[in-house]
This record gives sequence, structure tokens and C-alpha cells, in this order.
Amino acid sequence: MKHLKTFENNTNILVGDYVVCDETGTMFNDSDIIDFINNNVGRVVEIIKYQHQQEYPYMVKYANIPHILVGYFRSSIRGMATNDIIYHSKNKEDAKTFLTANKYKL
Repeated sequence: MKHLKTFENNTNILVGDYVVCDETGTMFNDSDIIDFINNNVGRVVEIIKYQHQQEYPYMVKYANIPHILVGYFRSSIRGMATNDIIYHSKNKEDAKTFLTANKYKL
């Protein structure tokens, strides 16, 4: 069985990392976007360090976005807060494994 690393903080997130995010409890109350973000792996494509963008510094790109949700993204990219990222890894398969384990509460 593969063991997953648990991260107590997300200070080492880098461009290129695969991330699993959780938007439950955010300002969005549209269950479709929350379900999509919570059940898909994204990839950090940019980290914005400007003062006015610190609330959502991680630009995360998602693939296969349903047409109905395209309006929530800019070119398949969505800004994420540090607290929204619950797991990150350089390896996409590790992120998928974490997502599956989290989904089934393993």
C-alpha cells in the first residue's frame, strides 16, 4: 500500500506542483463548482506575490472543465488561497491517490 505524506503547512508549494483543493465553506455556494474543485487535481501554473493578490496567490489550472462551469475560470485557471490547498505533490499520481483516499475517507 502506498503511504501518503501529510503536510501541516503549504509553504513549499511551487509552480508545477499538482494540488488537491477544498472550496467547501468559501464564498461560492454553487455546489457544481465546489464539487468540481474538490474532486479534481489541478496544477499550479503561477504564484502571484503582489500585495493586492495575496488572498488568492496560487493560480491553478484544471483540465476537462464542464462547459457549465467555464465562467468560474480564466483560461482554465482559478485563483486559490493557501488554506484551500489541502495537498500538493510534484507527482500527479500521488495527488490522485490522495484525492481518492480523501473521497473514501481512507
